[in-house]
Amino acid sequence: VVRALEEVYERIEKPEAVNITIKSDSQLLVKGMNGEHKIQAPKLVQLKARIERMHMKLRTEPEYIWVRAHVGNKMNELADFLAVKSMAG
Repeated sequence: VVRALEEVYERIEKPEAVNITIKSDSQLLVKGMNGEHKIQAPKLVQLKARIERMHMKLRTEPEYIWVRAHVGNKMNELADFLAVKSMAG
């Protein structure tokens, strides 16, 4: 999510309020960012803070939507593939 928001920031001409929707199969991410779940793990608290700093840079509050995993959602499958590929180096 951080990398996706950074990419949006790098590609827009000038930061101004933009509408962003982030779809994720991680209920922890979606509920954590929507305030439905209190994130407590130190690493996740730091990650959430980074995401929130990107919200401020982009002058937006993205909409976070949960999507079911492994049901043939082509965009979700692509996101999973890219995530695995990026971790492999």
